[in-house]
Amino acid sequence: MVRKLRGAPRPPRWVIYLSAFLFAALLALIIYIKWPKPEPPFYPTVQAEPLSVEDVEIYVEYAGKIRAKQHVEIRARVEGYLEKMYFDEGGYVKKNALLFSIDPKLYRARVEKAKAQLNKNQALKQKAERDLQRIRPLYEQNAASQLDLDNAVAAFEAAQAEVIMSEADLAQAEIALSYTEVRSPISGFISESSADIGTLVGPGGKSLLATVVSSDTVQVNFSMTGLDYLKSKERNVNLGKRIEERNWNPYITITLADNTEYPIKGMVDFADPKVDPNTGTFSVRAQMPNPDHILLPGQLTKVRLLMDVHENAIVVPKKALVIEKGGAYVFVVRKDLIVEKRFVELGPEVENRVVVERGLGVDEMIIVEGFHKLSHGMRVNYEYMVSNQITPFVKYNMFHAEMKRKRRKNAFLIENMFYNKELDFYVCPMGQHLEFVKQIKEKSDLGYESTKSVYRAKDCSRCPLRSMCYKGKYNARIIEVNHRNNELRAMARELLTSDEGLMHRSRRPIEPEAVFGQIKYDNHFKRFSYRGKRLVNAEFAAIAVAHNIRKMIAKGYCICSEVAVG
Repeated sequence: MVRKLRGAPRPPRWVIYLSAFLFAALLALIIYIKWPKPEPPFYPTVQAEPLSVEDVEIYVEYAGKIRAKQHVEIRARVEGYLEKMYFDEGGYVKKNALLFSIDPKLYRARVEKAKAQLNKNQALKQKAERDLQRIRPLYEQNAASQLDLDNAVAAFEAAQAEVIMSEADLAQAEIALSYTEVRSPISGFISESSADIGTLVGPGGKSLLATVVSSDTVQVNFSMTGLDYLKSKERNVNLGKRIEERNWNPYITITLADNTEYPIKGMVDFADPKVDPNTGTFSVRAQMPNPDHILLPGQLTKVRLLMDVHENAIVVPKKALVIEKGGAYVFVVRKDLIVEKRFVELGPEVENRVVVERGLGVDEMIIVEGFHKLSHGMRVNYEYMVSNQITPFVKYNMFHAEMKRKRRKNAFLIENMFYNKELDFYVCPMGQHLEFVKQIKEKSDLGYESTKSVYRAKDCSRCPLRSMCYKGKYNARIIEVNHRNNELRAMARELLTSDEGLMHRSRRPIEPEAVFGQIKYDNHFKRFSYRGKRLVNAEFAAIAVAHNIRKMIAKGYCICSEVAVG
C-alpha cells in the first residue's frame, strides 16, 4: 500500500501544464504517424514548352546550275611562233598578267623601219619649212613669184602629211609588237594550254590559246513554273527587283555537294519575260558571291528561293499537334496548371515546326510530350514548370569567394580565363591555348552524375609564370570544366546580385538561418533519427514544437492557472 507522504513538495504548476502539453503533443504525433494517409491525387507528368515567336522563312526548291560570270577565250592577234608560256595550267591569274609570248623579231623590225621612215619624213618636213620661210619674204619684196611661193607651201604640207602617216605607221607597228605578249583580260582561273610552244598561231580567231574563267562571282540559273511565278506575285515578290520598304528580299541559298548549305546568300537579278514553249517554264538568274572559289562552274546544285517571310509568327513543334477530322488542336497549360484543349488554325510547315495563324497567344505554354494521358480540364505537373514559374535566389558554395576582388583579379583561375565557345578552347594569361581533350563523367557521394570537359595546354615548360599558374609536375596544365554548372552559377550570380536578390539575401540571415542555427547547435540536433520522408517530417515537426515551447518559456508567454487540489 502506497501512502501519500504528508508534507512532500508539490511541483510547480507550469511544470504540470508543460508536461500535459508535451504528453498531448506526443500523443498527437503518434496518431499522425500511425494514422493511414489518403492517397495523393494523380497528376500526370508531361513536358511543356513556352511558345516561340520568330520570323519564319518560306522557301521553294529548284534544280539549278552554276555558271561563271565571265568566260573569256584567249586567242592570238598577230601571226607568229609561240616562244614561251608564263602561267601554271589550272592556276589563278590576275588581270593583265602575261600568259604567252610570240616571236617578236619581225614586229620589232617593222617598228624600227617605221621609226626610220618617221625620222626621214621629219627631216624633209624641216627642210620644206625652211624653204618656205626663205621664199615668203622674197615674195613680199617681189623677188619671187607666186608660183615659187605656192610650190614651197605645197612641199611643206606634203612633208607634214608624210610625218603624220609615218607616226601612224609607227603606232600600228608598236601595237602589233605589243600583241606578241598575250595577256589576260580578266582575273580568274586559266585552263590548260591549247597550243604547244613552237606552234604557228595567227589572227582571225582561229588560234585558241587558253580559256580564263572568272568565278569570284558566279551565276546560278534555274527554271520556275508559271504557277510558282503567280504565287510569287501573290506574295508581292518581284524577281530581280529589291523592295526597300520590306525587311527581306528574294534571296537564294544553294546546297553543296556534301549536302551542306553554302554560307553566302545570292540575289535574284534577272527573270526571263518569256516562257519556254517546250517546257512551260521561264529562266531565272541569281548572282552569288564566291570569294573562296568553292562553287565550280558547271556544277549542279539545289536552289532554295525565299518566297515569303511570316514575321513574328507563333511556331509550335509538330509533335505537339493532334490532327483529327475536326481540325488540329494542342493542349495549353493555364496559370492554375489546368489543361485546356485548344483548336488552332495552321499555316505553312517548316521542317519539324508549324506556324499557327490563330488560336494561341504569345505568352502561353503548350504540352509537347505526354498529351496522350490528358483530357480537357485536367491538372498537370510537368518538368518545365519549375524552371519557368519559380525564380531561385539560393547561394551556391563559392558565391562569397567569387565576389572578392582578389579572386576576380586572379587571371590564372579557370573562371577568369578567356573561353572561345565556337572553337571550344581556353586561353591562359600568356596566350597559350588549352585545347579540348575529352569528356569525363563523375558521380558524387550522393549519386549525382555530372559531365566535365578536359582541356590541356601544349607545353608549359618554358612559361615564366608556371609557378603562379599551377603546381603540378606535368609540363602542361590540365583543367576540368563543367559547362552546365558554370551556366547555372552565372544565372544564379545574376539573380543574387540584382536588387531583388539583395533583398532576399538580407532577409535570409535574419529569418531562417538563426532558427536553424539554434536548433542545430544550441539544441544539438545535427542528424535525424528516422528515415523516410514521412517519418522525417514527423520528427522535424516535434523538434519545431519543442523549439517554439522553449521560446515561449524564455519570453514568459506560458499561461498558468490555479488548480484545486482535493
